[in-house]
Amino acid sequence: MFSIIDRYLFKQLMAAMCLVLLVIGGLDFIFTFLAELEDISDNYGLPQIGLYILGTLPRRLYELIPFCCLIGCLMGLGNLASSHELTAIRSSGVSMAKLVRLVIQPGLVLVLGGFILGEYVAPVMERNAQSQRAITQANRASIANRYGFWQRNGDQFLHVRAVQPNGNLNHITRYQLDENLKVEWISVAKSARHEHGKWTLHDISTTHFSEERVTHQSYVSEKWDTELSPDTVSLVIVDPDRLSISALYRYTRYLTAQGADTSEYELAFWKKSLQPFSIIALIVLGISFIFGPLREVNIGLRILSGVIIGLVFMIMQNLLGPASGVFGFSPLIAVLIPPTLALALGLRGLSKAR
Repeated sequence: MFSIIDRYLFKQLMAAMCLVLLVIGGLDFIFTFLAELEDISDNYGLPQIGLYILGTLPRRLYELIPFCCLIGCLMGLGNLASSHELTAIRSSGVSMAKLVRLVIQPGLVLVLGGFILGEYVAPVMERNAQSQRAITQANRASIANRYGFWQRNGDQFLHVRAVQPNGNLNHITRYQLDENLKVEWISVAKSARHEHGKWTLHDISTTHFSEERVTHQSYVSEKWDTELSPDTVSLVIVDPDRLSISALYRYTRYLTAQGADTSEYELAFWKKSLQPFSIIALIVLGISFIFGPLREVNIGLRILSGVIIGLVFMIMQNLLGPASGVFGFSPLIAVLIPPTLALALGLRGLSKAR
């Protein structure tokens, strides 16, 4: 059974972490809305922007959880230290090891909530939001469009401008290359539907290139033999960091079978899989600061310190991730280094605070 002290610490720290998540999530919502206003158009107005931001909100909250756990830990424990409640708790016989365990518990609750959010809620809503946004943007009259994706499919390269939530495709361009990497033909289809396990292209225009001449043909529909499935295609429209762990695993296997580079997806897979370890490491580091240099400072300085620590942590992750692809070391190592360093610094700080 939990004691009164256990329940009191849990309540105080959980309230602090949730408050930080609410405030930072609200600020992120505002900044995202302002950024989306740059793309406003006749087809992409305020209602569409609002739906897009709401659809991507679960993913953004999931990404903020480690950061908010760190700042919430600094705020909650800092307030207890300032009111000398932390000293009273230690005087009642609570060891440092038990105190660390009690502080980690609210973080684990958020880890569990984040896992459910990141694995089951955010990917579906993110995919639908990105699909609707891409379809809306694709309706512009401009030929140049930054929305859509490129994909290698055997000896073909294809570009899809937009993917609908049901997996059907809009405006598919296929490029067939010969062994000398010269374009043999280009085929543009207005749409593609997946029915009975097969793809069917509609409204197709194909141009064949040869040394003698260029020929052009049009078709109403055509069967498309490809290993791509609607589930696989729906993964491509979302950045790797916005996919679920299971989706990242499946798509990495698909890319491996295609002989494509998987480093970006492996990096995202390990980053999401090891997020609980990162949160625990940051909380331990935060506890060490409360019992060390931040014991007697005001709340503003604690928040500033948490922001700085979080930014340093994220910068390390953002630098080591791409570096793993450039220098050829494992993405797992790139993901492990920042939380391992944070945990080591936190444990060292706690050992001095005994």
